Amino acid sequence: MGRIEPLKGLDSLLRAMTYLKDTPNVKLIIIGGNARSGEEMERLRGLCQELRIEDTVTFMELVKQERLPYFYSAADVCVIPSYYESFGMVALESLACGTPVVSTRVGSMEDIIHQGETGYVVDNNNPRLLADKISILLSRASNGDGSVSSMAASVASFSWSNIAEKVINEFNKLL
Repeated sequence: MGRIEPLKGLDSLLRAMTYLKDTPNVKLIIIGGNARSGEEMERLRGLCQELRIEDTVTFMELVKQERLPYFYSAADVCVIPSYYESFGMVALESLACGTPVVSTRVGSMEDIIHQGETGYVVDNNNPRLLADKISILLSRASNGDGSVSSMAASVASFSWSNIAEKVINEFNKLL
């Protein structure tokens, strides 16, 4: 979800999909892009054809913010294969909707994702590593393991009211 650019590592995620070919009903939905991402979208579509996974990958245009929870909630796993993230808002949003996350070790992912509980943080965006962790979470989802409420509770400390309170406390210390 979001910008479609090389920095997001989507090519690694597409390569990870080749390791998941035998997983029943596995589908990848990539949501995002804008007028400037046309070249990258074409490159990724070409990679899908080259890897012969075009029937399992769907590219969607950007979705309005208020509709994103429907997509997060419908997903079994959210994958963030980025080379760089400033924070990790997509991971927070996904977990708040009860969907576990597989991410590379970028931004604040290690503070957001509880390793093995709410998802996995992998050292790099190696397609095999991504696929292994995605596979674990997909098998958990198919077995009914993983509580939506515990996922959402795991990110409660990042609520706007908690963040605002922390900012106010810092300002009060300065005064």
